[in-house]
Amino acid sequence: MDRRIAAAEALAQSRVLEALAPYSPTLVSTIWVGLDLPESDIDVVCCFKCRSQFERRLIETLGGLKDFTLSSSKEALIARATLGAFPLEIYGSNVAISEQVAFRHYQVMQRLTSLSSADFSNRVKAYKTEGLKTEPAIAAVLNLQGEPFAAVMALECASETELVSILRNAGCLRLATEAGAD
Repeated sequence: MDRRIAAAEALAQSRVLEALAPYSPTLVSTIWVGLDLPESDIDVVCCFKCRSQFERRLIETLGGLKDFTLSSSKEALIARATLGAFPLEIYGSNVAISEQVAFRHYQVMQRLTSLSSADFSNRVKAYKTEGLKTEPAIAAVLNLQGEPFAAVMALECASETELVSILRNAGCLRLATEAGAD
C-alpha cells in the first residue's frame, strides 16, 4: 500500500487531527511529497495560544499511544508517539503555522516535487538513506551552496522560473515542466 494512503488512514482512524483541530494541525511530512523513507514519521505542526491547554490536549489525545513522550523547550512542545506503523511527531508553538520553519520548508519541498522528475525524489532518498536529513539531501541534489537548511529556505522566495532553472541544472526537471517553461 502507498505510504501516503497508509499514513492518511492511520491519522483518520486515530482522529488525532480532529482532536487537535483548535490548534490548526498541519501536515508537513515528507510522506506527502514523496521524499520519505520507510522509517519517516508523520510530522504535524500546530499553533497554540495557551501552552498549558495545548499540553493537556496532547496528553489527552496521544497519552495512550505506544511510545508517547512529551518534551518541552522555551519555544515549543513536541509530542512523539507511534501511530499504527508510523512514528508521529507533533510540534506546537505560539508561532503562526505559516511562519514555522517546518511549514516553510514543506512548502519549498511541495514546489520542488511538483516541478521535478522522479529522479529528484530518488536522489534525495538515496542521500537520506546514507544518513543525511531531508534539507541537506535536497541541497546536495540541487548543488545549493552554503548551509543546507538556509539554502533550502532561500528557495522559498524563488520564482517558478528560477526553480525550473535550478532543477534543470541538476538534471531533475520533469519533461512536461521543461516543455511548458520554454
